[in-house]
Amino acid sequence: MHYLVKVIWLLVQFFPEWAREPFRKSVLLSSWYTALLCKVGMHPSVNATLAEARQVTISDEPLDEDYSRNMRYQQRLIDDRLSEVSIVTPVHTVLLLVDDWDGDMCHCSLKSINQQTVLPEMIVLLCQPKQRAVVESYITSLNWLLTDIEVVCDLAKVDMRLKKTSGFVLYQGERLHSDCFAYIATCKIQTDFIYVDTDTQAVQNRYAPRFLPDWNPDLQLSTGYIRTGFYFARLTHIDSLIASRDSVANFFKQAYLQDMAIKVGHIPLVLLHHHKLTEPDEQIVDDTSKLFPLSEQPMVSMIIPTYNAKDLVEACLTSILDKTDYRNFEILLIDNRSDDPEAITYFESVNELPNVRVLKYPHPFNYSAINNFAVAHAKGEVIALVNNDIEVINGNWLEKMLVHTLRPDIGCVGAKLLFANGLVQHAGVVMGYGGGAGHAHKYFQRDAPGYMNRAIATQNFSAVTAACLLVEKKDYENVGGLNEKELTVAFNDVDFCLRINQSGKRNLLCAEAVLFHHESISRGHDDTYEKKKRFFAEVEYLQTTWKAYIEHDPAYNPNLTLKYENFTINNELTH
Repeated sequence: MHYLVKVIWLLVQFFPEWAREPFRKSVLLSSWYTALLCKVGMHPSVNATLAEARQVTISDEPLDEDYSRNMRYQQRLIDDRLSEVSIVTPVHTVLLLVDDWDGDMCHCSLKSINQQTVLPEMIVLLCQPKQRAVVESYITSLNWLLTDIEVVCDLAKVDMRLKKTSGFVLYQGERLHSDCFAYIATCKIQTDFIYVDTDTQAVQNRYAPRFLPDWNPDLQLSTGYIRTGFYFARLTHIDSLIASRDSVANFFKQAYLQDMAIKVGHIPLVLLHHHKLTEPDEQIVDDTSKLFPLSEQPMVSMIIPTYNAKDLVEACLTSILDKTDYRNFEILLIDNRSDDPEAITYFESVNELPNVRVLKYPHPFNYSAINNFAVAHAKGEVIALVNNDIEVINGNWLEKMLVHTLRPDIGCVGAKLLFANGLVQHAGVVMGYGGGAGHAHKYFQRDAPGYMNRAIATQNFSAVTAACLLVEKKDYENVGGLNEKELTVAFNDVDFCLRINQSGKRNLLCAEAVLFHHESISRGHDDTYEKKKRFFAEVEYLQTTWKAYIEHDPAYNPNLTLKYENFTINNELTH
């Protein structure tokens, strides 16, 4: 079977582009071919699925070589910093949260604090009132502890001298990297909070690293990804914390909802180790659109550029018109020099519909210019950039995206897009993939959770694809629209999102809005010399203009690979 499929695959590689095109346009044939490749392990989705399983499956098997290499790399970074930078921000107080008293686990945490290369001045142990007596009894037996310790049940009632001190939060059972406080002490901290990456430790084995993004408020709302292991500038900033397992996650959720401008830092180093009995539960994902109910019903102008492609456009328009629950929208179909009589006739017919307008764009193809032209004619307060090869699956897609688009701190909102065979085509854009940009969790199964649930969670990304993107018209115009000079075809959506980001707004993937995307069927592929030359020029523009994002995407983590789109460990890091 494997050899037969390999022969078929080799034959397909020799097909000319014109011969491949009918197969690409056939949903049945493309799905069959993809399934065949998956069955024998020759499709990228197989690697993605294996990588996903590798990341989310936890065991006590020997440490895998990639993470072992990564740990050595991280330690070299830590050692170099400690040898070069003096202490500027000492950690004064350690707050140890005891949600359900366990003497052995508490001993584990206190021992790791005792072994810090830079010791704190005080340990505050926060427990529930019913456990106070047993905890205090245990504390009196500690004659080996090098730091003073105080037991409290309410942070608001701690000694006044402690309320202004900085510190670090962890839960009972968790252990600290021996250089955790020393490393934090070398940082010039300009935020109220800083969190660290974590993993799980059993005996001497460390596994399941949680390589976190920089501050990602919407990922916090949907998954509570910050659950422990963070520095605070003042104890008074966290006096609402209680001794419960979800206290930290809820604290950061509420902190953002109360102050959307909150500044939170991140150290992309594994400085905290979970106990295997208390490691984070990655199965809980919340639909955050419920937090932001629609208080208005603005008109949405959907812009759909096309050249011919009557069948694609008909499928796209029919799915939008028949399935979309939110009804205050108009469709602007932009006809870019179509010459197929059947397509032209169909476009004339849909132009008669009450909420559809067909506009002629009689110039050479320039995706950016076409959309800028359409936005100037749009009546809506919200713009929806929609490819002509998009198909609606569920009727709530537009409302789910719209509630986020109208939030004051959100700019572009993208949808989760699937290939016709159900595999993920887009679940956010990560900067740096392949030296430019790529799609997170591409080729994963539709409902696969992905890395830390990030394939199914609404969250912030530096960019999202314009194949289905919502943005307020005022924001679109504020940054000058799409770049129709340097980016006529590729990466114009990425560039646009990054300019929106620099204007002070965050971009977002709405994971609850899921649609089909038959990628680039109508435009074709960059297979001619002129198209390739244009594409490489656009890549160079992206790399030059957005060098900082490519070198460090705040929605990603430097310990994760940029070679593949599957969130596996970067095994090419050297120091």
